[in-house]
Amino acid sequence: MRALLLEDTHKFKMIEKEIPEPKEGEVRIKVLSAAICGSEIHGYHGKHFGRKAPAVMGHEVCGLVDAYGPNTTGKFPVGSRVVVLPQWSCNECRWCRTGHPDLCDKRVMLGFTKWPGGYQEYFIIPARLLFPISDVYTDQQGTLIEPFAVGIHGIRKAGVKMGDSVLVVGSGAIGLMATLAAKEAGATTIITTDILDYNLERAKQVGATHVFNSREGDMVEFVKSVTDGVGVDHGILCVAAPKLLDQTVQAVRKLGNIAIIASYTGPVTFEIEKSQLREQDIIGCVTYDEEDFRIATSLAEKVHPRIANFITHTFPIEKAPEAFDLVDKRKEDLVRVAFTF
Repeated sequence: MRALLLEDTHKFKMIEKEIPEPKEGEVRIKVLSAAICGSEIHGYHGKHFGRKAPAVMGHEVCGLVDAYGPNTTGKFPVGSRVVVLPQWSCNECRWCRTGHPDLCDKRVMLGFTKWPGGYQEYFIIPARLLFPISDVYTDQQGTLIEPFAVGIHGIRKAGVKMGDSVLVVGSGAIGLMATLAAKEAGATTIITTDILDYNLERAKQVGATHVFNSREGDMVEFVKSVTDGVGVDHGILCVAAPKLLDQTVQAVRKLGNIAIIASYTGPVTFEIEKSQLREQDIIGCVTYDEEDFRIATSLAEKVHPRIANFITHTFPIEKAPEAFDLVDKRKEDLVRVAFTF
């Protein structure tokens, strides 16, 4: 089978591999489409702790159930189209048993060096990690369920509820999904920021009540103007840009909270006293759990009209270098780039 190997920083190679055989409890997936996430860009630059060359990356995947391992019965017949929760956890430790597989000390993500991912024709995954995808989604659109689950996880961790106000900082794919998740959770004031007007237009599409281009003024002042000087109930930080944590702290009200979804690749400093004196909670967010995926797939058909155009570019897997260069340098407006096989 064909596989896209990240063999070094910024360097890919198409290779041939044996089709893997699933073991008991596992299923083999035939890949229909896989997308490029920001974490894959970190791996591309050699800055991701788990995606280190040589690796077959890819964790936002839509595929077909191809074969089950011995003595394994899945809830999806062979030939079913599915999306996958691309996170292996031990299912036995304290964190797994209490519903937090994202905190499992043995956690491995699909597409890590240890677990070859979706940038190949077939891969192996535990059978329990399969989820349905609505027929209204194309194969490429099916890859959007995983980032939607990321947004849902952040909104759930922040405790967003009906009538709340939310600030989503950064409206790349994850910020857009957090905006959408906040809307579905019942937030009535949703302020989404970015430095690109193209992203902000997409944010309006998924439910932002206010958008703000951070290059055109002071984000904190804008948020205060929308919230009668009080600040928002929740800040959802979706981009790891310098100083944004400080600004988010100042834009969130006293006794509010900040959920950090952004992936940082180095140390971050901020004025902790400003958060402490406001008695804010700062919440770390790591991927998702099975409930987040259940919510994402249950809402998939409802939200489809708002996210259908988020797959802005499609490439055959053989053109991965071109696709990664496009995403890395953002040569054109885009949300998500997906591969075909």
